[in-house]
Amino acid sequence: MTERVIHFTQSDIDRLVRELENKNPTTRARARLILVQIGRPAVPALIRALSHYETYVRCEAAHALGDIGDPTAIPKLVRLLEDEDVAARWRATVALTAIGTPAVIPLLLALVDRFESVRLREGVRRVIQNLKDRGELPQPVVDVLNSLGDIAAGVESPWVAITALEAMGVRNYEPRGKGPQPAQS
Repeated sequence: MTERVIHFTQSDIDRLVRELENKNPTTRARARLILVQIGRPAVPALIRALSHYETYVRCEAAHALGDIGDPTAIPKLVRLLEDEDVAARWRATVALTAIGTPAVIPLLLALVDRFESVRLREGVRRVIQNLKDRGELPQPVVDVLNSLGDIAAGVESPWVAITALEAMGVRNYEPRGKGPQPAQS
């Protein structure tokens, strides 16, 4: 039996992403599964869908991106950890966990830049815990996980994350946001 190869155009992909907006969950799930089968060519459209105003569209897009596993989606999925809706945040956590260790450095960088975000800290903690449970993390990242469970997580975690980043080869990191700043002398 020969395998049938189906080619999807960009308009096919755009139509399937629009089907993620459908009120019918079965229609959305079918579209998501086809987008996952399409794989990498669907990633840019799915990344754009992470900004949709409907939570269920953001959730379906994150679900598909996690199943595809393309690391180019990581920055937007990390941003989704701060979404106002808990379902979208949960789906981002699952997707980042599915993508695995390529998400660690972007998660740590976000933690340093936006350490004041309780939602981000909680999302980072969950993803790192999931990856730790799979045995995929070096000790400095496990130390970040431990610091996130501390009452002073908003103060201590960014510094522990910087130490972990340095241990992973990220040097001379300059926080882009309101992250911790070195003391002025």
